Amino acid sequence: MNDGGALYVEGSDVGCSHYTTEFFEYLGADYIRQGDGYNTINEIEGVEGTFTAPDLFSFPDGDPDYKVDELGAGEGTGILRCQEDIVRTVLYEGANYRAITSSVTFGVLENRQESSTRALLMERYLNFLNGNDGSEFWCSHGQIDFGVQYISYDSVINITMQNFGQGGLYISDIGITGEQFSIDCETSYSLASGQRIELPVRFYSDEIGYYMGAITLTTNDPDETSVTIPVEAECFGSPVVGLEPTAFNVDILADQITQRIMTIANSGESRLSFNIQIVDSHELVGTTDHRTNDECDIEAVSLAKGEYDYRQGPPVVCGSGGPDDFGYKWIDSDEAGGPVYQWFDISEIGQNTGLEGDDEMVTIPLPFGFHYYGNEYDEVTISTNGYLTFGNDGEHYGNHNIPYSEHPNNIICPFWDDLEQESGSNYSHYDQTNHRFIIQYQDWGFYSGGGSLDFQVHLLENGVIFFYYRNLIGSLTSATIGIENSTGADGLQVAYNSNYLHDEMAIQFNAGPIWITMNESIGIVPVDSTHDIIFTFDATSVDEGVYTADIIFGCNDPETPRIVVPVTMNVNLTGIGDESLPYVTELTGNYPNPFNNSTVISYSIDKRTHVSLDIYNLLGQKIVTLVDDIRDAGEYREIWQADVSTGVYFYRLNAGDYVSQRKMILLK
Repeated sequence: MNDGGALYVEGSDVGCSHYTTEFFEYLGADYIRQGDGYNTINEIEGVEGTFTAPDLFSFPDGDPDYKVDELGAGEGTGILRCQEDIVRTVLYEGANYRAITSSVTFGVLENRQESSTRALLMERYLNFLNGNDGSEFWCSHGQIDFGVQYISYDSVINITMQNFGQGGLYISDIGITGEQFSIDCETSYSLASGQRIELPVRFYSDEIGYYMGAITLTTNDPDETSVTIPVEAECFGSPVVGLEPTAFNVDILADQITQRIMTIANSGESRLSFNIQIVDSHELVGTTDHRTNDECDIEAVSLAKGEYDYRQGPPVVCGSGGPDDFGYKWIDSDEAGGPVYQWFDISEIGQNTGLEGDDEMVTIPLPFGFHYYGNEYDEVTISTNGYLTFGNDGEHYGNHNIPYSEHPNNIICPFWDDLEQESGSNYSHYDQTNHRFIIQYQDWGFYSGGGSLDFQVHLLENGVIFFYYRNLIGSLTSATIGIENSTGADGLQVAYNSNYLHDEMAIQFNAGPIWITMNESIGIVPVDSTHDIIFTFDATSVDEGVYTADIIFGCNDPETPRIVVPVTMNVNLTGIGDESLPYVTELTGNYPNPFNNSTVISYSIDKRTHVSLDIYNLLGQKIVTLVDDIRDAGEYREIWQADVSTGVYFYRLNAGDYVSQRKMILLK
């Protein structure tokens, strides 16, 4: 709650007809905007001169009951009632106090403002109720740490000061020590109740060093008459980034895989931290058609448990869609070029998550950091209602269309409906060999009764998501299938309350192109060092054509924080051409595979260059070098007489700037 919590003083489902009542007078709030359902208010603002000023509040529509026991009026006066005419908010007036009690939540401060923590809000509210007319100083920072900064670059941190009291606050004698620090502000301020100011604190140095200083000020708050805020910063020479190459243009045959290397260099005076993202430029010349299903705007309703959902979504007219604003796309196994249905049963090898009951959830750790809509998560919440979330909203049984701003958000929905565990089971398993984390719903049932559902979600380390459906018995036309970001402003809807799913079906979601991947997306390059990133180009799941993408390279070089590397992959059909065409640099494969004792590894190179061919074990340790020599353009075959134990091995070809790796299995 301390990073943007709720103020527990308000009533259930407040309607616009209530905004002239005593409730708003005592809360110190004015009605701004009416909500969409149940005559609710979605937005109010603080009233100048009260404890709420000048903040903006908002709250969601939703179930008016919230499963909380009703409050009786007692000796107080009921000033707010919900739709069922049940008293939800009660006003008590004593000789020296006023109090409001409520059974549910009314609103929260927007945008997680610094002063929106639950404790601070309650303190402001208690001051208001108790009639405390003194001043109270509050500052967003008890200390300021600029962290690592670079020579000759400005850095600014804004601090907020606010009056939490009911009386006027006077701030005077504002100053700052340390010649590398400065603050652009007046020497004094007078703040009314609730009023705030922002002060920019600046750091600048043209020399390496560790610097300290302090902001000092005086107030008329009896508990904060003299305030000192320490400031510090550490200054270094900046990193300097270099990339090679600055563009990729790859020619590849259909059904082949090849690799290329990008070298990151740091010629600066500090270590270089980087992050890499691959985005689809959505430019494709080829046979793949890009289509999407119709958008839908469905009425928001709050359904009771077991109540029939009369809403119908649009029909699913195609098996692919997107991109959304972030870049996610989806494609199903019924579409050309879509994923292949493959059920990897984990009921015997997986761990039971303990998910059971109705409208329940469990949160489990992830074995790797999973990237989703630009954020990385190390745990996931699983809901009995057929969806995953990276938030804490796993109890919602009433599905709706995607995207939709109301809760739940940050969701992955293989089958979001009013479901329950009953006799079913839920398992999780980390398939380390295939770099994926699997969650399996088995024999899952409908709350309304009957039915049996077997479906899985696969989260891959590279951010790709798969849904697999093995067995679907029951009503399949009242579920939401898709993904949505943390704000509900962006997402991909595959199906909503429509006849779409069937047995032995797969759906794939990915942000960015599926034909290019990289071995790592974040890292650090020391001073005067280089680091290689391997990009894999995969033409096995795409049609003939020209594919384009952009590699977005971000780093902490203040002079060059962002570099865009354009990528083009030209896919040609296998076997087209004649023998007079020049050789193509390619690692063809090994035969036989699996093999016993010996196998032949074939490759070709397009020009005279240095070639190395090495064998690695599963731990990435090199166990033998077959080739380390200069070779002319041509086709080559190398025999490996394996004197090692049975297992999986990898062979890697390096030829100039070409790198490719494949897997082989030794069986003795």
